[in-house]
Amino acid sequence: MKKRGMYTGILAVLLLCACACTGQSADRPGTVEDVTAPTVATEQLTESVYPEHIENAFAGQEDTPASELSYTGERELTITGYSGKAGIVRIPAEIAGKPVVAIAAEAFAGNTALTALYVPKTVREIAAGALDQCTALRTLKMPRLYGKAEESRYLGYLFGAQDYNDNAKKVPASLEYVILYAETEVDPYAFFDCNDLLCVSLGNEAVRIGKFAFYGCKAMQYCDIGEAVTEIGAYAFSGSALTCLKIPQTVTGIGLGILADCAGLEILEIPFVGDGGDNRYLGYLFGAESYLFTAGYVPTTLKKVVIAEGCRKIDDHAFFECNPIQEVVIPESVTSIGLRAFYGCQRLLSVSIPGVCRSLGDDAFFGCLNLKNVEMANGVTEIGMQAFFRCISLERLELPDSVTRVGNSAFYDCRKLGEVVLGNGTYEVGRNAFLGCTAIETVSGGAHVTFAQGNQNITEKMQ
Repeated sequence: MKKRGMYTGILAVLLLCACACTGQSADRPGTVEDVTAPTVATEQLTESVYPEHIENAFAGQEDTPASELSYTGERELTITGYSGKAGIVRIPAEIAGKPVVAIAAEAFAGNTALTALYVPKTVREIAAGALDQCTALRTLKMPRLYGKAEESRYLGYLFGAQDYNDNAKKVPASLEYVILYAETEVDPYAFFDCNDLLCVSLGNEAVRIGKFAFYGCKAMQYCDIGEAVTEIGAYAFSGSALTCLKIPQTVTGIGLGILADCAGLEILEIPFVGDGGDNRYLGYLFGAESYLFTAGYVPTTLKKVVIAEGCRKIDDHAFFECNPIQEVVIPESVTSIGLRAFYGCQRLLSVSIPGVCRSLGDDAFFGCLNLKNVEMANGVTEIGMQAFFRCISLERLELPDSVTRVGNSAFYDCRKLGEVVLGNGTYEVGRNAFLGCTAIETVSGGAHVTFAQGNQNITEKMQ
């Protein structure tokens, strides 16, 4: 595989805004230069490089003249060759009023000048080896992967591979960008071991990504899944170089280990964690077959998880011992946070709990040693037992008026907690709820609250 820089500029906010193919290119969008995706120095890369290339590839590029193409057929045409000298080829959808529906075997074979190829939506089939030995091809935009037979629906088929195991040998190392725009299903193993691809876009028509579809794509840093996908098969992106991934809200089924061995992943946006099925805990996405094994599977690089709006519940053990995560964005749609949902997330820095979330389960944030800021919107009614047990970095706590009960040992050993503001609706603080909170200086609110035993340190500070 070719050596590349670390593309550090795409790491920070790619997931939140770049997964939508928007933005304006700084290098004249729609020009030939955009089609061939010119090399950019590492320090110049931004979070929009890949989406902009997807958006602008071939924009404004005219169809290749029919005089430079050879073809056969009477009512429907098959492209059999190309005699032009240009590195960028945009096959026309029709020639002399006749639709172009196929590309013959070896039609472009051996063309070492071809750098970018656009295939129109009218094409229903590309024969085996049509692009064999196109060693300069860098950008390929086409409506679907080809071969009529199911066993030929893998990328290497276009380059003469006998099966998907030969993808690495036959797909040229130059090919970095593949843009699909009418595919309905990416078959299992379709891009298996295509280890030089940087960027893949599936458009907005793909509905399913098969198992192992992008397995071993060691250089792939960006994948635009599209807004129609409903299912992602097991180990689909395993071993890729993704630094971020946005899984759209349309997805209802996710297979085991779709992100296994993605050692550089930093930001992940997902439609649900804990809505039942096989995705009840985050470690499942990384290959852990039980929430108890999560700590050994989640990559150390993963810093941020965004749960998309629409998720109703963060289930028991959903983020159990997801130690690397520093930030989790909880949407306004979440109504409950389950038992030990964030147990042992030692690097979690802050959390904001929406008002529709009525309850925090027992041990919900147990042992989140670096949790410094907790915001609860008005609407939360109950804080479970040991919910914030040993959150030793928590400095200030303000409970909304909606909180009626604080469970036993809820804030046990929050040793840096200096200020507590109780809600006006809080009427019960459980046994040892604030035991070990030796830094408390001021306590306000809670006009009608009753404290169980083990809370002398807080009752002495009541104003």
